[in-house]
Amino acid sequence: MRRAGVRSPVLGSYNRAHNPGKGRVVAALSIRGSAGRTSLRQIAAAENTMLFLLEIFHLLLSTVAGLLGSALLLRAYLGWLRLSRTNPVAAFCVALTDWMVAPIRRALPSRGRFDAASLTAALAVALVFEFLTGLVQSDRGLWHWYLLVPSVLLVLVHWVLYLVTLLVLANVVLSLVNPHAPLAPTIDILTRPVLAPLRRIIPPIGGFDLSPWVLIVAVQILLLALDQFSF
Repeated sequence: MRRAGVRSPVLGSYNRAHNPGKGRVVAALSIRGSAGRTSLRQIAAAENTMLFLLEIFHLLLSTVAGLLGSALLLRAYLGWLRLSRTNPVAAFCVALTDWMVAPIRRALPSRGRFDAASLTAALAVALVFEFLTGLVQSDRGLWHWYLLVPSVLLVLVHWVLYLVTLLVLANVVLSLVNPHAPLAPTIDILTRPVLAPLRRIIPPIGGFDLSPWVLIVAVQILLLALDQFSF
């Protein structure tokens, strides 16, 4: 006599032999369940691949937009300081951005030291960057598009702060490593207006100028604060 709860091999063989339809149903359900699990794994793998590709696209987009936007802002700043276009930094900015600035300048000619064409081009780059970012990021919906204008302005502020940090760091490195480098006078001219107020407040200590480091720390704090209010 067979114990309860223990399957009999003989009875199982008898059932499979005398109930072939039930066996086919069980096999079909097993195959369907396996196919469903495989399909879910394939869907998850495809989603992960798509997210990875979107992250790469956003990284490339941020790099290109940041480089181009910063060059445009630096070009406008160089024009404000009236640096010659033969200057190496100015020549680099012109070579990188003239394909955008030249057509805009026909409609918006420069007036005095104000380079409206370069600023308009930087605004356009920030606008395209934010628009494409909103399309590829899954956490942004259509209800966020009304924040496009403040987001663009925030991007421009970020680029300005990154540019200030880069120029001040370059000034510090050149002053320590090679003060007589060809780019040292240009970098000093570019950073002098932002460092001058701090130099009036913070005197040198042992002949060492601390104002660049104070400015870098202040800019980083400001960037952290702006990231908290990012849209």
